[in-house]
Amino acid sequence: MRHTIFRHLGRAGLILAGLVAASGPAVAMRSCRGALDTSTMVVLPRHLAVSLQLQPVTHTAQADQAVAAFASGLEAAGVSVDPQSTLRLSMALSIYPPTIPGTNQPASTGNFSDFHWMGTTASLPGGSPLGAKLDAAVLVLDSVGAQFAWIASISCTVETDDGLALARDIGYRVGQAMGRNIDQGTF
Repeated sequence: MRHTIFRHLGRAGLILAGLVAASGPAVAMRSCRGALDTSTMVVLPRHLAVSLQLQPVTHTAQADQAVAAFASGLEAAGVSVDPQSTLRLSMALSIYPPTIPGTNQPASTGNFSDFHWMGTTASLPGGSPLGAKLDAAVLVLDSVGAQFAWIASISCTVETDDGLALARDIGYRVGQAMGRNIDQGTF
């Protein structure tokens, strides 16, 4: 499966994007507890607008609702979502379910370029993301200058069984942090 992030970065670039950070404070998320690192590559406009490159690979009602919830979180944080914006936001997600109940074996891992995993939560223990580890790389590309404008790495443990609340909270936290440098922020 090829998607925008790998076309622009390749596998090594995605790893780098998850590791790059500068400095600054972080704020708590309600549904996922962990760490956030971000880095601004270019000065972003004061009133941000991004186009989302998060079209689900497989359109399910849950995945489409999760993208809408993520966008709602961005907008609640003051970042407009505009399909015409030259700032394009992409994301790669990995979700690591907790160990299978009654065993010491971890459940399978899923790697996604969008919120498609929301439609696969039935395969998670208990059918819920609760207790899963979520890693995400968020990239904002300035398509006019063909350069990265901002990157973020999120690593957290999911503390809710509401996938839409999780998507909204991630969107809100990304929106709050966008354009800022945050080094090992805890939330």
